[in-house]
Amino acid sequence: MKIIIFLLSLFLFSLFFLRHEALLISQYYSKKRYLITLFQEDKKRMTKSFYLFFFPLLFFLLFFLKIEYVTILFLCAWLIDYLFSPSFMPLKKTRRSLTLFFFSFILWGTIIYFSSYILRLIFASMLPFMASFCLLISSTLLQPYEKEIQKYYIKKAKRKMKNNPHLITIAITGSYGKSSFKYFLYQFLKMKYQVIMTPKSINTPMGITKFINENLDEHTEIMILEFGVDEKKGMDRLLSIVVPDIGVLTAIGKMHMKTFHLLENIYLEKRKLLFKAKKGYFSMDSSYLKAKEKDLTTMEGYSYQDIFSYVNRHENGLEVEYMKERMIIPLYGMFQLSNISGAIQVATDLGVSKKEIRQILPSLEGVEHRFKKRKEGHMTIFDDAYNGNEEGILEAIQTVMLQKGKKAIITPGVIELGKDYEKVNQNIGRHLIHFDRVYIVSKENKHPLYDGYMENNGEKERIEFVSCFLEGYQKCKEEKIDVLLIANDTFSTFLK
Repeated sequence: MKIIIFLLSLFLFSLFFLRHEALLISQYYSKKRYLITLFQEDKKRMTKSFYLFFFPLLFFLLFFLKIEYVTILFLCAWLIDYLFSPSFMPLKKTRRSLTLFFFSFILWGTIIYFSSYILRLIFASMLPFMASFCLLISSTLLQPYEKEIQKYYIKKAKRKMKNNPHLITIAITGSYGKSSFKYFLYQFLKMKYQVIMTPKSINTPMGITKFINENLDEHTEIMILEFGVDEKKGMDRLLSIVVPDIGVLTAIGKMHMKTFHLLENIYLEKRKLLFKAKKGYFSMDSSYLKAKEKDLTTMEGYSYQDIFSYVNRHENGLEVEYMKERMIIPLYGMFQLSNISGAIQVATDLGVSKKEIRQILPSLEGVEHRFKKRKEGHMTIFDDAYNGNEEGILEAIQTVMLQKGKKAIITPGVIELGKDYEKVNQNIGRHLIHFDRVYIVSKENKHPLYDGYMENNGEKERIEFVSCFLEGYQKCKEEKIDVLLIANDTFSTFLK
């Protein structure tokens, strides 16, 4: 019986541990952020499971069965709970993740094998918590080893940069707009220089370190990096690896409020980049940064109003006038103009001519999942899944309203807002009345988006809760929707 419990326990532990480890990795191995996100994601399900099922089962069955049989019942109950509950994201298989898994697996096996009957029962009744406990213990014990490995790769990256003395390094940070600015700047610069840039949203210290080690060579003239900072001292860790020649601050907004708490804290952390770089640029289109203009007098501000003499929304993109020539940029959302204009200013300061810029603008490409338009059958989809701020979604709504046909939106609202979560999402909800169908991604049948929608005389039969994006998408196909807006972190609702 002990061997059966031992093997079953190891199997179930593996399932729960892989779920928890994937969550830890999604939070960049930060134990603090992992615990915050775990509490947000699992607290209601765990509470319900324990108080309505597991504890009553324990007290009643102890009177009728041996402890070992009750232990097996607990393990089977957890298996059922696992199978019928939503899982986290899949685990990324790396050296670090595999080391952490095997270390924790051995730790759990040792605990179970040498435990008494009653302890095995207690541990079985707390299996997900024990998986989390083993994860945190193992991660803490392995931390010195991981730090030494990180130091080795950071030194290697620094040597590669030192061996390229003519390299120009550009780092971009901000609450949002980082990836878009990076992609636009890359397209402008690659006509004149050998340029590399961090792909997708790689913006963490070790992600940047790995990118440098794998991509930087003696022929590279410009390297564009994205600096992601979502907690205090986050910028310090990045600047300890790379001190850029050019620093760009795209915007300050209500993002990662659970870790920063105040907009001022976000600003103070991100502006470190500008003061460390040899030359700093900041967006005057960001209302918060414009108010801080006196604090940034040594920096260079940029605004789309200084670059384009005319701008307007168009059903095929953004209509602008640049160098006395009207053209359509095949991108959507007026907020794109700030990043485009900033990229133009940096590029021209680095020697790219305005004539070259003008040639690129009509074919400028945007970032995947950041308000990109595509066709799927008869449906036109505006994919803004990786945009997560209030200004962005309100602009997206205005742009989608220019399209013809039956319109729908799938969104979980804006997350990571702290105390402003209710207020911001209620405001967005008021604007959703323009859609023919509204699908709110939520595990519960309540949401501030719904409250705002109904406050503005929304029609109840047009709004519906869905458990995931795919469910909402299927309903859009059934409703024969012509234009669909996928908005704000639909694919990722974690703290990051």
